[in-house]
Amino acid sequence: MHKFPVERAGILDSAERASILNPEGILDSAEIRNDSVIVDVGSGTGFFAIPASKRVPKGMVYAVDINQGMHRILEKKLRLEKIDNVTSVISTEQKIPLADSEADFAYLGNTLHELEGELTLREILRILKPGGLLYALDWKKEESPMGPPLSERLPLNEAKIKIESAGFIVTASGEHGPYNYIISAVKSLEV
Repeated sequence: MHKFPVERAGILDSAERASILNPEGILDSAEIRNDSVIVDVGSGTGFFAIPASKRVPKGMVYAVDINQGMHRILEKKLRLEKIDNVTSVISTEQKIPLADSEADFAYLGNTLHELEGELTLREILRILKPGGLLYALDWKKEESPMGPPLSERLPLNEAKIKIESAGFIVTASGEHGPYNYIISAVKSLEV
């Protein structure tokens, strides 16, 4: 299974990537309050977590990743930018060490294709509050000048099935830029 290597972490913060993936646009479309709790799963170097932190001055962003090297890069950025509402969280694919129903919003940026099975998605479901929102952005299953090998990518329909199989209700999906799609899903209020 393809995992993004820390040796290539510089790519994650490139201007080209920002113009294509546009974290600000994603945040604009989400229902985020200034006191929301956001979980960025597969946070890498903070490409999404840092802009998200500016949207929740009274809230918290948990930057969750399995890669200690990515956390070191993120923590250095947080110190340099004096950001105090982002907490770096080491996880595994089987366990995200956060409390049940702790988060309002979860973001899975170009990470869905890396997940083996549904355990991480079930963990995201567990940590979201009832009615909590998940945005899963990932690579279209077509050739592009960037991104993982084509054989590692999930077609949109398979991605939606994977998310629904974990217990989410998919509410919307569509293209996001030239190389990605995005899926919006919620945790049922009846949990």
